[in-house]
Amino acid sequence: MIATIAEVCARLKQFGFEPIVVSSGAVGVGCVRLHRKSRPTSISAVQALASVGQGYLMRMWDDALSAVNLRAGLILLTYDTFGERAHYNAASACFQEVLKIGAVPIVNNNDATGVTQIEDNDTLAAMVAAMVSSSRSRDSQPFASHAQNYNNADNESIIDGNSQRLRCCDCLSTASV
Repeated sequence: MIATIAEVCARLKQFGFEPIVVSSGAVGVGCVRLHRKSRPTSISAVQALASVGQGYLMRMWDDALSAVNLRAGLILLTYDTFGERAHYNAASACFQEVLKIGAVPIVNNNDATGVTQIEDNDTLAAMVAAMVSSSRSRDSQPFASHAQNYNNADNESIIDGNSQRLRCCDCLSTASV
C-alpha cells in the first residue's frame, strides 16, 4: 500500500500537485518490531511503542518515496497543534516549507507524546486540509474546496482531484515490518 501511494504521489507531482500523506501505524509497527501480540492499555506503554514504530514507519515511507525519486518530510501533530495559535502557526509554516523544498509531508498523530490522540485519520486529514488551505488563502494562492475522490483498487479514498494541495490518506491498520 505504501509503495502504491508513493507512486501516486510521484504521478501527482508530475502534474504539478503537492501531495500530503496522512499515515498511521506507528504503534502497530512498534508492536510488530517488538514482537508484541497485543496493544497495551496504558498510555505510556502505547507511547513507547509509538516511539519505536515511528522511525520504522518513516523508513518505509522514505524507502517507497525514494524509489520514485521523492523525499519524505515527517510532520507529527496533536490536538494541541490545532488548539494553540503558536503551535498552529508553526505547523502551518512547516507544511509550507516542506512543500517548498519539494518533499512530501508524511503526517501522523504524535502518539509518542500526545495525551489526547487524534484517533481518526479522516479527522486528522480534514484538520490538515483546513490548515494548509488557510495558509494558501493567506498567500493568495488557489485552493479548491470541493473534492472529487479517486478510489484505488481497495476502494480507499486517496486523492482529492480538484486541489492544488492533494491529500492522500493511508489508513495503515496493520503493518508487516
